[in-house]
Amino acid sequence: MITVLMTYKLKKGVTLEEFKEYSLSKDQPMLNSFEAVKDFSVYIVEGENNEIDVFEIIKVESKEEFDKLSKSQKVKENGKIWATYCNKESGKKFIGEKLTY
Repeated sequence: MITVLMTYKLKKGVTLEEFKEYSLSKDQPMLNSFEAVKDFSVYIVEGENNEIDVFEIIKVESKEEFDKLSKSQKVKENGKIWATYCNKESGKKFIGEKLTY
């Protein structure tokens, strides 16, 4: 199991309400429809003047499964819509495995 952490800012002029509507009605249901996705959660960062506005935590079966779903037509089409709300240049992605003992 891997965890993907994605962080980004919203585009100037996009309200949190507009982003929330998109996330809840399109983005989250689409990504959660993949069998390899075990959990997909989106968080709004509290406070003002933060480096990021949103972070996402995606739990996926494996790096290979994440790569496969990232290349899917469904995800690519959603990415075009996502880019109307979010500043692509601000985005960062971190992929890791949980350290357990």
